[in-house]
Amino acid sequence: MRGLLHDLGRPDGSPLDPGGIRTARGQENFAPLFMGIAEATGTYGFGIRVVLPKAGTGGPGGAGG
Repeated sequence: MRGLLHDLGRPDGSPLDPGGIRTARGQENFAPLFMGIAEATGTYGFGIRVVLPKAGTGGPGGAGG
């Protein structure tokens, strides 16, 4: 899949692998979020980005509190 995305012009590191079948339940819960945003904005033309916290600012793996 990474090769295909690269061929389509996506930068390396942009795809996020959600983990296959073991995370399927989480992906199913994404559908209501997606549909809610689409209904509120009136379009399916939007993107969602995962933004990781800076080191030391908290969150899983972070050192802050």
